Amino acid sequence: MSSVELKEQGNHAFEDKRYGEAEALYAKAILQDPHQHALYGNRSAARFHLQKYEDALQDAEVAIALDPKWAKGYFRQGHALEALGRFRRAQLAYEQAAKIGNNKREVLQKAAAVKKLADKIDREKKICGRDDWKEVYSHISETKMRLGLLVLFWNESTKPERFAFFMRFLEILAGNTTPTRISKYSSNDMDEIPAVNYAELTIPRTWAAYFAGLDLAKKAERTRQRLDMYTLATPAEQTTIVNDMKYYVHELCGARELPDE
Repeated sequence: MSSVELKEQGNHAFEDKRYGEAEALYAKAILQDPHQHALYGNRSAARFHLQKYEDALQDAEVAIALDPKWAKGYFRQGHALEALGRFRRAQLAYEQAAKIGNNKREVLQKAAAVKKLADKIDREKKICGRDDWKEVYSHISETKMRLGLLVLFWNESTKPERFAFFMRFLEILAGNTTPTRISKYSSNDMDEIPAVNYAELTIPRTWAAYFAGLDLAKKAERTRQRLDMYTLATPAEQTTIVNDMKYYVHELCGARELPDE
């Protein structure tokens, strides 16, 4: 029996909800035609219904590797990841399926649903280090929250910590060279930034606790985290950050100038 015939029989078994039989038929077809991405996608679907989620995920990823432009492969991947509770990866898989496929509305609804679950986990998870924080921050979709966190972390830092960040920030804006006016600043200039625009934000307890709990030995991590947040920001957010810092310098630090970007 050819792989095409085996696939057709597998499809009939799948439609009749005989998922174990469908899995076996797809497996036989794969042995005859191991480079056919749809066979792995079909077996992934059968294994999903058999609650073999890891196996379903593996098949979906093989299908994607064989044909990276096959939207259904990403949908199968998202389905398996969702069942495994890996909601952020499921979100990204569904978004990719929507990007290259036809059923955009349905798939984007799936992406939005798992994103909500992933966001909840991120807001509740304990942050254990810089890499954890970068991972969480990179998935925050609300611009106001992303910018507000920078202001919060600045205001909760000591003046020397703010100064360390400010100096490195100036170097980035100057193209990783030392700005000519850098000697005009001191840690005494590093006052709090007005946070009126972010007053209504509710910062997740775990995020605030992590930052506030960094001990003296990890002070440099505060600077690196703020720089990470700037680097991970969108171009529009970076422009806002630069403009806010310019306002800070002009209004609070004696009308000094930041270098151009």
